[in-house]
Amino acid sequence: MPSVSVIIPCYNGEKYLAEAIESVLAQTYPVTEIIVVDNASTDGSKAVAALYPQVKYTYLYPNQGPPGACNKGIAESSGEYIVILDFDDRLLPHAIETGVRELEHHPDCMFAFGPCRLIDENGLPHPGGRKELEEPVRGSIYQTLLEGTCLNPLGRHVIRRILFDQVGYFDSSMYSAYDYDFYLRSLTLFAAVSHDEPVAEYREHTATVSRRTRPSKHLRQFLTMYSRQENFVRKHPEYAAAYTQGRRFWISRFTQYGLFYDVVLYLKEGNSKEALSSLLLTLRYNPWEIVQYSWKRLNHVWNRLNNRLDVTTER
Repeated sequence: MPSVSVIIPCYNGEKYLAEAIESVLAQTYPVTEIIVVDNASTDGSKAVAALYPQVKYTYLYPNQGPPGACNKGIAESSGEYIVILDFDDRLLPHAIETGVRELEHHPDCMFAFGPCRLIDENGLPHPGGRKELEEPVRGSIYQTLLEGTCLNPLGRHVIRRILFDQVGYFDSSMYSAYDYDFYLRSLTLFAAVSHDEPVAEYREHTATVSRRTRPSKHLRQFLTMYSRQENFVRKHPEYAAAYTQGRRFWISRFTQYGLFYDVVLYLKEGNSKEALSSLLLTLRYNPWEIVQYSWKRLNHVWNRLNNRLDVTTER
Protein backbone atom coordinates (compact mmCIF):
# COMPACT_ATOMS: atom_id res chain seq x y z
CA MET A 1 0.00 0.00 0.00
CA PRO A 2 1.34 3.47 -0.84
CA SER A 3 2.66 5.33 2.20
CA VAL A 4 0.90 8.51 3.35
CA SER A 5 2.30 11.39 5.38
CA VAL A 6 -0.09 13.81 7.07
CA ILE A 7 1.31 17.26 7.83
CA ILE A 8 -0.48 19.51 10.32
CA PRO A 9 0.83 23.11 10.26
CA CYS A 10 -0.11 24.77 13.53
CA TYR A 11 -0.02 28.24 15.05
CA ASN A 12 -1.54 28.72 18.51
CA GLY A 13 -3.82 25.80 17.85
CA GLU A 14 -4.24 24.21 21.27
CA LYS A 15 -8.03 24.64 21.09
CA TYR A 16 -8.47 22.53 17.94
CA LEU A 17 -5.25 20.56 17.39
CA ALA A 18 -6.38 17.42 19.24
CA GLU A 19 -9.45 17.14 17.00
CA ALA A 20 -7.29 17.37 13.89
CA ILE A 21 -4.89 14.69 15.13
CA GLU A 22 -7.66 12.35 16.23
CA SER A 23 -9.37 12.69 12.85
CA VAL A 24 -6.14 11.41 11.26
CA LEU A 25 -5.85 8.55 13.73
CA ALA A 26 -9.44 7.55 12.89
CA GLN A 27 -8.68 7.07 9.18
CA THR A 28 -9.67 3.80 7.52
CA TYR A 29 -6.38 3.93 5.58
CA PRO A 30 -3.17 3.42 7.59
CA VAL A 31 -1.14 6.62 7.89
CA THR A 32 2.65 6.26 7.81
CA GLU A 33 3.43 9.41 9.80
CA ILE A 34 1.81 12.46 11.33
CA ILE A 35 3.97 15.58 11.46
CA VAL A 36 2.87 18.61 13.47
CA VAL A 37 4.82 21.70 12.42
CA ASP A 38 4.47 24.25 15.21
CA ASN A 39 4.90 27.67 13.62
CA ALA A 40 6.31 29.50 16.68
CA SER A 41 3.18 29.04 18.78
CA THR A 42 3.03 30.73 22.17
CA ASP A 43 0.21 28.62 23.61
CA GLY A 44 -0.02 24.97 24.62
CA SER A 45 0.14 23.45 21.14
CA LYS A 46 3.30 21.50 21.98
CA ALA A 47 1.68 19.94 25.04
CA VAL A 48 -1.31 18.85 22.95
CA ALA A 49 0.93 17.21 20.34
CA ALA A 50 2.88 15.47 23.10
CA LEU A 51 -0.28 13.60 24.14
CA TYR A 52 -0.02 11.52 20.97
CA PRO A 53 3.04 9.25 20.67
CA GLN A 54 2.26 8.74 16.96
CA VAL A 55 2.98 12.41 16.26
CA LYS A 56 6.34 13.77 15.16
CA TYR A 57 6.58 17.32 16.51
CA THR A 58 8.69 20.03 14.86
CA TYR A 59 9.04 23.57 16.21
CA LEU A 60 9.59 26.28 13.60
CA TYR A 61 11.13 29.60 14.64
CA PRO A 62 10.68 32.34 13.69
CA ASN A 63 7.14 32.10 12.40
CA GLN A 64 7.32 31.52 8.63
CA GLY A 65 3.63 31.79 7.84
CA PRO A 66 1.39 28.93 6.71
CA PRO A 67 3.33 28.18 3.49
CA GLY A 68 6.63 28.02 5.40
CA ALA A 69 5.17 25.53 7.88
CA CYS A 70 3.76 23.40 5.06
CA ASN A 71 7.09 23.38 3.26
CA LYS A 72 8.94 22.35 6.42
CA GLY A 73 6.58 19.43 6.88
CA ILE A 74 6.91 18.32 3.26
CA ALA A 75 10.70 18.41 3.51
CA GLU A 76 10.65 16.23 6.63
CA SER A 77 8.04 13.76 5.38
CA SER A 78 8.65 10.47 3.60
CA GLY A 79 5.26 9.35 2.27
CA GLU A 80 4.47 8.71 -1.38
CA TYR A 81 1.28 10.68 -0.83
CA ILE A 82 0.92 13.83 1.25
CA VAL A 83 -2.07 15.29 3.03
CA ILE A 84 -1.82 18.75 4.60
CA LEU A 85 -4.45 19.28 7.28
CA ASP A 86 -4.88 22.67 8.94
CA PHE A 87 -4.86 22.38 12.73
CA ASP A 88 -8.43 23.68 13.01
CA ASP A 89 -9.97 21.34 10.41
CA ARG A 90 -10.86 17.66 10.53
CA LEU A 91 -10.68 14.74 8.12
CA LEU A 92 -13.65 12.46 7.65
CA PRO A 93 -12.83 8.77 8.26
CA HIS A 94 -12.59 7.69 4.59
CA ALA A 95 -10.78 10.80 3.36
CA ILE A 96 -7.32 9.34 2.76
CA GLU A 97 -8.60 5.97 1.58
CA THR A 98 -10.78 7.68 -1.02
CA GLY A 99 -8.02 10.01 -2.20
CA VAL A 100 -5.45 7.24 -2.57
CA ARG A 101 -7.96 5.04 -4.39
CA GLU A 102 -8.76 7.84 -6.86
CA LEU A 103 -5.08 8.47 -7.57
CA GLU A 104 -4.42 4.76 -8.02
CA HIS A 105 -7.27 4.67 -10.53
CA HIS A 106 -6.02 7.82 -12.27
CA PRO A 107 -2.23 7.43 -12.58
CA ASP A 108 -2.04 10.54 -14.79
CA CYS A 109 -3.43 12.75 -12.00
CA MET A 110 -1.20 14.41 -9.42
CA PHE A 111 -3.77 15.18 -6.74
CA ALA A 112 -7.30 14.17 -5.84
CA PHE A 113 -9.89 16.05 -3.81
CA GLY A 114 -13.49 15.84 -2.72
CA PRO A 115 -16.16 18.07 -1.20
CA CYS A 116 -15.90 19.46 2.32
CA ARG A 117 -18.43 20.22 5.01
CA LEU A 118 -18.55 23.61 6.67
CA ILE A 119 -18.49 23.63 10.48
CA ASP A 120 -18.43 26.43 13.04
CA GLU A 121 -15.86 27.02 15.77
CA ASN A 122 -17.54 24.36 17.96
CA GLY A 123 -17.37 21.72 15.25
CA LEU A 124 -21.09 21.86 14.51
CA PRO A 125 -22.72 22.23 11.07
CA HIS A 126 -22.33 25.81 9.90
CA PRO A 127 -25.33 27.99 10.82
CA GLY A 128 -26.77 30.95 8.97
CA GLY A 129 -28.03 29.18 5.88
CA ARG A 130 -24.58 28.42 4.44
CA LYS A 131 -24.24 25.22 2.43
CA GLU A 132 -23.20 22.41 4.72
CA LEU A 133 -21.68 20.45 1.86
CA GLU A 134 -19.68 21.97 -0.99
CA GLU A 135 -20.21 20.40 -4.38
CA PRO A 136 -17.49 18.54 -6.31
CA VAL A 137 -15.88 20.30 -9.25
CA ARG A 138 -17.38 19.44 -12.63
CA GLY A 139 -15.56 19.93 -15.93
CA SER A 140 -12.12 21.53 -16.21
CA ILE A 141 -10.55 21.99 -12.78
CA TYR A 142 -8.08 24.58 -14.07
CA GLN A 143 -10.87 26.62 -15.63
CA THR A 144 -12.95 26.34 -12.46
CA LEU A 145 -10.09 27.78 -10.40
CA LEU A 146 -9.48 30.57 -12.90
CA GLU A 147 -13.14 31.55 -12.68
CA GLY A 148 -12.74 32.22 -8.96
CA THR A 149 -13.51 28.96 -7.20
CA CYS A 150 -11.14 28.30 -4.31
CA LEU A 151 -10.39 24.70 -3.31
CA ASN A 152 -10.11 25.28 0.43
CA PRO A 153 -9.20 23.66 2.70
CA LEU A 154 -5.89 21.97 2.01
CA GLY A 155 -7.03 18.89 3.90
CA ARG A 156 -9.46 17.87 1.17
CA HIS A 157 -6.53 16.98 -1.12
CA VAL A 158 -4.34 13.90 -1.37
CA ILE A 159 -1.20 14.91 -3.29
CA ARG A 160 1.48 12.80 -4.93
CA ARG A 161 4.82 13.66 -3.38
CA ILE A 162 6.44 13.82 -6.80
CA LEU A 163 4.30 16.84 -7.67
CA PHE A 164 6.32 19.03 -5.30
CA ASP A 165 9.48 17.89 -7.05
CA GLN A 166 7.99 18.83 -10.41
CA VAL A 167 6.43 22.25 -9.71
CA GLY A 168 8.16 23.31 -6.48
CA TYR A 169 6.87 23.84 -2.97
CA PHE A 170 4.42 26.50 -1.81
CA ASP A 171 5.49 30.08 -2.41
CA SER A 172 6.35 31.44 1.04
CA SER A 173 5.62 35.01 -0.09
CA MET A 174 1.98 34.10 -0.79
CA TYR A 175 0.75 34.25 2.79
CA SER A 176 -2.94 33.76 2.04
CA ALA A 177 -3.05 32.48 -1.56
CA TYR A 178 -0.20 29.96 -1.43
CA ASP A 179 -2.43 26.91 -1.92
CA TYR A 180 -4.48 28.50 -4.72
CA ASP A 181 -1.26 29.52 -6.47
CA PHE A 182 0.12 25.99 -6.11
CA TYR A 183 -2.97 24.37 -7.64
CA LEU A 184 -2.92 26.70 -10.65
CA ARG A 185 0.81 26.14 -11.23
CA SER A 186 0.28 22.38 -10.99
CA LEU A 187 -2.71 22.28 -13.32
CA THR A 188 -0.84 24.01 -16.14
CA LEU A 189 1.35 20.89 -16.29
CA PHE A 190 -0.62 18.00 -14.83
CA ALA A 191 -4.15 16.72 -14.35
CA ALA A 192 -6.11 16.31 -11.12
CA VAL A 193 -9.27 14.42 -10.21
CA SER A 194 -12.33 15.61 -8.31
CA HIS A 195 -14.59 13.00 -6.68
CA ASP A 196 -17.97 13.03 -4.92
CA GLU A 197 -16.99 11.63 -1.50
CA PRO A 198 -16.98 14.25 1.31
CA VAL A 199 -13.51 14.16 2.86
CA ALA A 200 -13.01 17.10 5.21
CA GLU A 201 -14.67 19.48 7.65
CA TYR A 202 -13.63 23.09 7.18
CA ARG A 203 -13.92 25.15 10.34
CA GLU A 204 -14.84 28.80 9.95
CA HIS A 205 -13.98 31.08 12.89
CA THR A 206 -12.63 34.56 13.55
CA ALA A 207 -8.99 33.51 13.94
CA THR A 208 -8.49 31.98 10.48
CA VAL A 209 -5.70 33.30 8.26
CA SER A 210 -8.20 34.71 5.77
CA ARG A 211 -9.95 36.66 8.54
CA ARG A 212 -6.66 38.01 9.97
CA THR A 213 -5.20 39.10 6.62
CA ARG A 214 -6.05 42.61 5.44
CA PRO A 215 -7.96 43.03 2.16
CA SER A 216 -5.14 44.95 0.44
CA LYS A 217 -2.71 42.12 1.12
CA HIS A 218 -5.21 39.56 -0.11
CA LEU A 219 -5.73 41.53 -3.31
CA ARG A 220 -2.01 41.99 -4.03
CA GLN A 221 -1.41 38.27 -3.68
CA PHE A 222 -4.34 37.28 -5.86
CA LEU A 223 -3.29 39.75 -8.56
CA THR A 224 0.21 38.27 -8.45
CA MET A 225 -1.26 34.78 -8.71
CA TYR A 226 -3.26 35.71 -11.81
CA SER A 227 -0.33 37.51 -13.43
CA ARG A 228 1.61 34.25 -13.22
CA GLN A 229 -1.04 32.60 -15.38
CA GLU A 230 -1.00 35.21 -18.14
CA ASN A 231 1.53 33.46 -20.39
CA PHE A 232 -0.26 30.13 -20.13
CA VAL A 233 -3.65 31.69 -20.88
CA ARG A 234 -2.21 33.51 -23.92
CA LYS A 235 -1.14 30.14 -25.31
CA HIS A 236 -4.55 28.62 -24.47
CA PRO A 237 -7.16 31.25 -25.42
CA GLU A 238 -10.00 28.92 -24.41
CA TYR A 239 -9.25 30.00 -20.84
CA ALA A 240 -9.24 33.75 -21.53
CA ALA A 241 -12.84 34.32 -20.44
CA ALA A 242 -12.31 32.34 -17.23
CA TYR A 243 -9.16 34.34 -16.48
CA THR A 244 -10.97 37.67 -16.92
CA GLN A 245 -13.97 36.51 -14.90
CA GLY A 246 -11.87 35.22 -12.01
CA ARG A 247 -9.63 38.26 -11.82
CA ARG A 248 -12.65 40.58 -11.74
CA PHE A 249 -14.30 38.40 -9.11
CA TRP A 250 -11.38 38.62 -6.67
CA ILE A 251 -10.91 42.35 -7.26
CA SER A 252 -14.58 42.87 -6.45
CA ARG A 253 -14.37 40.53 -3.48
CA PHE A 254 -11.49 42.28 -1.73
CA THR A 255 -12.32 45.87 -2.63
CA GLN A 256 -15.69 45.55 -0.92
CA TYR A 257 -13.95 45.07 2.44
CA GLY A 258 -12.36 48.52 2.33
CA LEU A 259 -8.90 48.98 0.85
CA PHE A 260 -8.64 52.58 2.04
CA TYR A 261 -9.21 51.52 5.63
CA ASP A 262 -5.99 49.52 5.25
CA VAL A 263 -4.22 52.76 4.26
CA VAL A 264 -5.40 54.39 7.48
CA LEU A 265 -4.45 51.38 9.63
CA TYR A 266 -0.96 51.15 8.12
CA LEU A 267 -0.40 54.87 8.67
CA LYS A 268 -1.42 54.51 12.31
CA GLU A 269 1.11 51.70 12.64
CA GLY A 270 3.82 53.83 11.02
CA ASN A 271 4.12 51.47 8.04
CA SER A 272 4.35 54.01 5.21
CA LYS A 273 5.43 51.43 2.62
CA GLU A 274 2.32 49.26 3.06
CA ALA A 275 0.15 52.39 3.32
CA LEU A 276 1.41 53.63 -0.06
CA SER A 277 0.91 50.22 -1.65
CA SER A 278 -2.67 50.04 -0.32
CA LEU A 279 -3.34 53.60 -1.51
CA LEU A 280 -2.20 52.75 -5.05
CA LEU A 281 -4.49 49.69 -5.05
CA THR A 282 -7.39 51.84 -3.89
CA LEU A 283 -6.76 54.49 -6.56
CA ARG A 284 -6.63 51.86 -9.28
CA TYR A 285 -9.45 49.52 -8.30
CA ASN A 286 -11.83 51.48 -6.09
CA PRO A 287 -11.08 55.24 -6.04
CA TRP A 288 -14.68 56.04 -5.06
CA GLU A 289 -13.92 54.51 -1.65
CA ILE A 290 -11.67 57.48 -0.82
CA VAL A 291 -14.59 59.84 -1.37
CA GLN A 292 -16.89 57.64 0.71
CA TYR A 293 -14.38 57.42 3.54
CA SER A 294 -13.77 61.18 3.50
CA TRP A 295 -17.49 61.86 3.53
CA LYS A 296 -17.98 59.58 6.53
CA ARG A 297 -15.16 61.29 8.40
CA LEU A 298 -16.58 64.74 7.62
CA ASN A 299 -20.00 63.65 8.88
CA HIS A 300 -18.38 62.29 12.03
CA VAL A 301 -16.56 65.57 12.68
CA TRP A 302 -19.69 67.59 11.89
CA ASN A 303 -21.78 65.54 14.32
CA ARG A 304 -19.21 65.96 17.06
CA LEU A 305 -19.16 69.72 16.52
CA ASN A 306 -22.95 69.88 16.64
CA ASN A 307 -22.98 67.86 19.86
CA ARG A 308 -20.50 70.26 21.42
CA LEU A 309 -22.56 73.27 20.30
CA ASP A 310 -25.67 71.71 21.82
CA VAL A 311 -23.92 71.15 25.14
CA THR A 312 -22.59 74.72 25.15
CA THR A 313 -26.05 76.12 24.38
CA GLU A 314 -27.63 74.13 27.19
CA ARG A 315 -25.11 75.57 29.64
